Amino acid sequence: MSSEYYSLIVTAPIDSVLNSINEPANWLPFLPGFKQLIPLTSDTYQVSMLLSLGSIERETILTFYFTPSSNPNQLAFDYSSKNKSVTGSGKLILSSESIAETQIEIFLDLRLKGKRNLLLAPMLASVKRKWAQDLLTQMKQLLEN
Repeated sequence: MSSEYYSLIVTAPIDSVLNSINEPANWLPFLPGFKQLIPLTSDTYQVSMLLSLGSIERETILTFYFTPSSNPNQLAFDYSSKNKSVTGSGKLILSSESIAETQIEIFLDLRLKGKRNLLLAPMLASVKRKWAQDLLTQMKQLLEN
């Protein structure tokens, strides 16, 4: 599966955006279907959510693992459900457009294992797109207010 890419410009300096994004508890609640966030460690979080794949919805818990990057303007993560039937990865990249503007880019992948993948694979692109757009749109609102 390929990653979904989405980007937008935020009217906020890069340092301000970086401070907010480096704290996943600030933006993980923006995932569609979000119900609850439980910090496990400084770089591991559990998200309880309603996962919607087309007309199929089910409650799931995804564990997000954030990995250190040599690039201070980048935040990478992997996530998976308890039984590993849902897995994925993502990356947020920041770049300064001007003193007061920052571009946020997101690369997001979502994979399903087993028979579900065969049935639901056609819907994954739209789910990834919705996740990417919702995350960044709500981040923009948070950062600009």
